[in-house]
Amino acid sequence: MDYEHRIKLLKEEMRHERAIAELHGQRLDAHDASFNSIREILKETARSQQQFAVDIARLEQDLAHTQSMVQDLIRAITADRSTDK
Repeated sequence: MDYEHRIKLLKEEMRHERAIAELHGQRLDAHDASFNSIREILKETARSQQQFAVDIARLEQDLAHTQSMVQDLIRAITADRSTDK
């Protein structure tokens, strides 16, 4: 076999292997970027859920306060009507 031809084939194969390794590295980088993006999305989702929980608790407190005020108003109106008689 011609050594020059064999060397040429090996160099060609080495370039091919390097190109495949580079593409594989790029694919892994893309996966890493995707995982990092997903991780950030999940963190933001968790923060949003925590904020929702805080907002819901605040709304429940406001509702309880409003209900208490309505009950006080009803008692005041009822008491006022009973003293008018």
